[in-house]
Amino acid sequence: DAKRIRYDAMASTLKESKLLSDSQQHLKEFYTTIAKSVVFALGKDIVLFPSFQHLHRNINFHSLFFHGVHGPSYKTSDVVFQRLGATIHQHLITNITEDKAPRAALHIVTHNTLEGWPLLQLLLCKRAVVCGACPDVDLDQLRTNLQLFDNESYSNFYIRAMDLKNEYSLTHHPSQIPMTKLVATFLKELSRAPVYVPYLTHSKVLMMKHLQQHGDTDPSIASPFSLEDIYNILEGMNAPSVPVASSLTPYVAVNPLLLQRAPPTVPPPTDPRSHHPSSLPSSLTQLINVQRPTGHQAVMSALE
Repeated sequence: DAKRIRYDAMASTLKESKLLSDSQQHLKEFYTTIAKSVVFALGKDIVLFPSFQHLHRNINFHSLFFHGVHGPSYKTSDVVFQRLGATIHQHLITNITEDKAPRAALHIVTHNTLEGWPLLQLLLCKRAVVCGACPDVDLDQLRTNLQLFDNESYSNFYIRAMDLKNEYSLTHHPSQIPMTKLVATFLKELSRAPVYVPYLTHSKVLMMKHLQQHGDTDPSIASPFSLEDIYNILEGMNAPSVPVASSLTPYVAVNPLLLQRAPPTVPPPTDPRSHHPSSLPSSLTQLINVQRPTGHQAVMSALE
């Protein structure tokens, strides 16, 4: 019954939802909220649309919505579908902005004459890697440049590392995610703060043995422990939240993707031009060049 559709519930669900960046994780959260809002509007605990991870390049919301609908109910369902689509259209053009997600915003602005459902399909096909979009971020470069900042808590650093892990999970097959490299980098960076070294000694020994035996070039070989394991060690032993700033090497790289969630407090840079908004790269892949050692030998050397 079209009169029972709770459009107000849909609007309430979408109210606080914005596309916060061009990352896959934020696109997933944005799409998931839209899918949930439709379910809330219909007032039924049903699964109309696939989860973000199960989307594909031929996704067709019209076919999914009208699956099994025939006869007189089709016309009623079409009215509901169009009104839901109008709400989605307004949501897309309002909450995808150039300042937060420039790549996604470009597609929305270019194709804003499309109705809501086709516009959502276009957005997913252009931006979601699971729908065939080309990755526009070099995650391996972001992993290489992952650093613990001065005055940054290990909790915030953990969140940034987990964001990177989530990006990998949305763009790579599980067997191709370089978890050992990511975990080793996370451990190495934490070990740059002397205050954390006593808490991480055992983990460093385990990682060194693992790298000596397996190296880090085969992502199908599981890491000896996870990011969560290291974080739980520090939490469980009540490690100091923030290391002494002077004990860390200077901050030398900008990593826009990993700064999306909760930027840490960083002392003013020596050269203001390197951090001035107008000088930051417009693309997430255009990072400040940093000469850093690569390969598991370099990681082992840093862990010693």
